[in-house]
Amino acid sequence: MAEQTYPAVPVADSALSVIKGTSLSLFGMDIDLADFVSADWDETCAPGSYQQCLAHAMNRLPKPEKPSLPASHVECETFALWYFRSVNPFLPAIHKADFMATVGDGLRFDGPAFLRCPL
Repeated sequence: MAEQTYPAVPVADSALSVIKGTSLSLFGMDIDLADFVSADWDETCAPGSYQQCLAHAMNRLPKPEKPSLPASHVECETFALWYFRSVNPFLPAIHKADFMATVGDGLRFDGPAFLRCPL
């Protein structure tokens, strides 16, 4: 009888074999996902735990610190390029040519016209 296969599940002899427990074979290299879990990991602090869900719902989580904005124009352009290489192909929310022209013109967060500019 022929081996039964399922959609999106590769056969055992392919380069991407099926997951066995917590281990995954990827191009002949076995990766055990349990190795990435710290020994002192507390499940109650996990984002999907009931305690964290309750703390979020009751607004009991500590406030995250405000991220700093890029210090220079070059750093601004670098972050914009990183966005267009990694996020924009999957979630095209910003038109690249218009945005990069705006960044190239020197319009930044510290300029007086920034608040009036719809990005």
